[in-house]
Amino acid sequence: MKPTIKEQLNKQMKTIIVSTLAIIFFISCNEKEEPILITTDDYHNAVNTLSDVMVHDIFSPPVASRIFSYPNIAAYEIIAQND
Repeated sequence: MKPTIKEQLNKQMKTIIVSTLAIIFFISCNEKEEPILITTDDYHNAVNTLSDVMVHDIFSPPVASRIFSYPNIAAYEIIAQND
């Protein structure tokens, strides 16, 4: 049985729509990657802010030690990746 004109148009429209969406998808995936620049001033400001919070909040020594050590370990790992 021969497809009707309406069926042929539907098939062509589906092909056009799928092709257009695929093109839009692949074009939108081409983002320019900009490196994240972390300076020593950023690190200093973060540690200073943490110190300011610690002055106002009172924690036991083990908790205060963890509050200082976890962010500094994370910062070290980030800085070490850039070397």
